[in-house]
Amino acid sequence: MGAAKQEFDCIQCLYLNREQFFKIDSVKSAQQNIECGVPQGSILALTLFILYINDLMGHTIFLNLVFCVRH
Repeated sequence: MGAAKQEFDCIQCLYLNREQFFKIDSVKSAQQNIECGVPQGSILALTLFILYINDLMGHTIFLNLVFCVRH
């Protein structure tokens, strides 16, 4: 359990206390706390997306799609 807790703590540290702001030309908004989500482009975001899609495809009727090729 020690190694798993250390890994969890490391991941948690990356995603807590994050803030964002918007900048258009020279106008910058106030910083706002980010309460959910993962940073775009992060490895964790990609991994979670793949896990979600794999699980989603197992529970839908989309598996019955047929692709036709015109000759």
